[in-house]
Amino acid sequence: IYKRFVGVEYSFVTFPYLMRLAEAYQDTGDDRSAADLLEKALEAAKASYGPQNPRTALVLLDLSDSQSRLGAKAKAATLAKEALSILAPLFPPEHPLVREAKEKAGR
Repeated sequence: IYKRFVGVEYSFVTFPYLMRLAEAYQDTGDDRSAADLLEKALEAAKASYGPQNPRTALVLLDLSDSQSRLGAKAKAATLAKEALSILAPLFPPEHPLVREAKEKAGR
């Protein structure tokens, strides 16, 4: 119903719940389920906040972690580079998020 009226299946309303559930899956070691939910959270973040929003970058970093744990190192690095391209213009180089994205992009 929500998708029919709003035009997107996931939105800012569902975004925090997707993130919390993905975190719970990560905590239990179910990285495949976490990655699937983070893909949906990324879709929601891009649709709700825009592709250049820091919230979108945070999802990209979380998804990068999940992909890395699943063995998809190249995909993980690509996601981290995308997050870095969002964060670097907004924060100074010594900001923890920028440093984290640089570290993950280089793995």
